[in-house]
Amino acid sequence: MIHGVVAHPHLGRELMRELDDAGMLGLLGVMVSDRSSGRVRGTHGPVASYTLHAEDGRRLLRSITHMGRILFAAGAREVLTGIPAHPSVTSPADLDDVVRRTGRRRLHLSAFHPTVTAALGG
Repeated sequence: MIHGVVAHPHLGRELMRELDDAGMLGLLGVMVSDRSSGRVRGTHGPVASYTLHAEDGRRLLRSITHMGRILFAAGAREVLTGIPAHPSVTSPADLDDVVRRTGRRRLHLSAFHPTVTAALGG
């Protein structure tokens, strides 16, 4: 089965089974210029918090729709959405329905600095 992946929902043995077929996986990601804000604080170790702006949430949900449609157009029979309550869909119509019913607070987000906006040294 050809899978398209927005974000992988599995861990442990399930993840290892999926990775056995890694030659059939396609992975997409999105970079969103965000309005949201976050903080890192803590006295016994860092604690990060992040407040997702409503417009950023809408942009991310639209991105999931676009990425899923690209993967289906490329031949995917299943798309892993990255949405915890609905981790996979098998058609563009299912994708549209899942995204329409998902609020921004239901997203599972991760962040990174792909353009090296974090200083590497002095």
